[in-house]
Amino acid sequence: SIEIIKDVGDYQGEWSFDFSVNGDSAFALDNENDSEINESAEPGKYVVREENIPAEWNLDDISCKISLQNDFIPHLEYPYNSSYETDLEDNSVTIGLAGEEKVTCTFENNYDEPEEENGEEEEDEQPTPTGGGGGVIHRPTETEEVTVTFDENYEDGTVFSADTEENTSLGNEMPEDPERENYVFVEWNTGAEEGGTTFNNNTEVNDDTTVYAIWGEVLGEEDEPEGEVLGETDVKDSCPLYLTEFIRQGRRNNPEEVEKLQTFLNEYEEENLSITGFYSLPSIEAVKRFQSNYASEVLDPWGIDEPTGFVYLTTRRWINLTVCPELEIEMPELISASEADGQGEVLGRQTQTDTLAQSIINQLEDMNLIVNEMLKAD
Repeated sequence: SIEIIKDVGDYQGEWSFDFSVNGDSAFALDNENDSEINESAEPGKYVVREENIPAEWNLDDISCKISLQNDFIPHLEYPYNSSYETDLEDNSVTIGLAGEEKVTCTFENNYDEPEEENGEEEEDEQPTPTGGGGGVIHRPTETEEVTVTFDENYEDGTVFSADTEENTSLGNEMPEDPERENYVFVEWNTGAEEGGTTFNNNTEVNDDTTVYAIWGEVLGEEDEPEGEVLGETDVKDSCPLYLTEFIRQGRRNNPEEVEKLQTFLNEYEEENLSITGFYSLPSIEAVKRFQSNYASEVLDPWGIDEPTGFVYLTTRRWINLTVCPELEIEMPELISASEADGQGEVLGRQTQTDTLAQSIINQLEDMNLIVNEMLKAD
C-alpha cells in the first residue's frame, strides 16, 4: 500500500493541496483530511507529485519510510524490496512498490508570510493563504549557536571547533579530513574508539558536541617485510579509503557513495549495474551476493548466515580492503545499528521476531522474483 501524509506544522487556518499519481489528478489533502492511503495499490512504479503550489508556499521536504503493511517486523532485520526516490525540484517522489509492503511519504510545506506594505511584520496576525495550501508561518525567532569540537584523537593531534545554528548541519563548514603519518582517516565519530555514531556534513546538531577522528593504520616503510620495498608514493596518498559512509536500503544515502559502490561491484564482482547513485533493488541484490561470497569476513563476525544488503561495518571494511589491500583496517567493534541510528536490534543477533521474519520472507520469495523482473523491465 501507499500512504501520503501532509504536514503543515502548527498552522491553524484552512488549507488544501492537490496531488497527482503518474500524471493523473488523484486526490486532495486539506485540514479535514491530511492523509490518503491506497491499500489496494499493485506492485509497480508510482510517481506522486504535489501540484500547483502557490507562490507563498514552499515544499521543504519529502520524507518516506518502508514497512510491512502490518508493521511488526523490525526495520533493520527485514530486507525490504520497495524503494523510493525524492525530487524536491519536481515536487515529487518516485515509489517502487513491492508486494505486502507499505511506503509512507510525508510532504512538508512551509508558508512564507507576505511582508506588510509598510515593511513592518504583524507578529500577532496570522493571514489566511490564498490558492489553497497550508504550512508553518515564519516568525522572527531567536536561534542559538552550538559548537562542534573536533578532536583528532591521538597524542600530537589538534583540537578545533566550528559553530552552527541549533538544529542545523555544518554543511560546507565541515572541515577537511585531517592527516596523520602512517594512518588513513576513516571518519568523524561521536565515540573516541568508533563506539558512537558517524558524524558528517549532513548530521543535524542539536547541542554542543565533541566528535573524534577514527583512524586506520597503513603499512609504513619501517613495517615492510624484508626484501620488499614500498614505492615512492605514500600509501595514504595512492590508496585512500574507498567507501567512507554506510549504505542501507530505504534510507537517504549519499549518491556519490552509492555510485562508488555500484562501480566497485561492476569492476570487482563483474556485476552489470547502472551507475545511478540510487540504492535500488539491483544494487541491493548485488551487495547480498558480495556478502555471501565473502561470508567469512562479512557475515561470520556477526554470527549470521544470510546476507542483509546493508553496507555496514564489516561489508564496508572488506570493500575498502579489496580496493586497497595495503590498508591495515582492523575488524571494527561490532556495534549494533540500533546504537548507530536508534533503530532495530543488533545486526545479525537472534531476536524474538527472527523466526517470524524468516517465515514471511520465505512466503514472499516468489513474489519478490516477479517484482525483480518488473523493475528490470521498467
